[in-house]
Amino acid sequence: MQTPDGRAEIEEVFGHPANSDGTLNEAWEGANIRKVAPPDGWHLFYQADTGLVQVAGIRMHRLLEDSFVAVLDDIWSFAKHQVGDNASQDAIRAWLHKRRLDQHSGGFNFRKITGGQKLSLHAYGIAIDWDAEHNPRPARPASRRTSAPPSAGCR
Repeated sequence: MQTPDGRAEIEEVFGHPANSDGTLNEAWEGANIRKVAPPDGWHLFYQADTGLVQVAGIRMHRLLEDSFVAVLDDIWSFAKHQVGDNASQDAIRAWLHKRRLDQHSGGFNFRKITGGQKLSLHAYGIAIDWDAEHNPRPARPASRRTSAPPSAGCR
């Protein structure tokens, strides 16, 4: 799949998740959003306010499933090489966990861009906040800031 360029191409490829009144199109969600499990061996964790919660997968657009699994396979292979080719799955998981490569703060989330009016890429199921706790969103340049407080949006 070629990466879409701009909002029009995103909607052409992934569809439009909103009804005309701005609410979630549940038929679109049912047809397109899947809970995608990681490859065998992986343990994924959600960064909840109360701490890490092990999860069985991440909700995302169905068209990204194969790419997501392939990326995790590549990361696993890299980790295995770093730990040692005869490493146990537990040792590989520990290496990944130490680097927080197994932690996310969300995928599909029907919402607008923080401080904006357009739908977030999360609303299309095409964005994942990977280890957002340690990879915070950079501050917007002064020319792009809104009057909304930082807590007005959710990640």
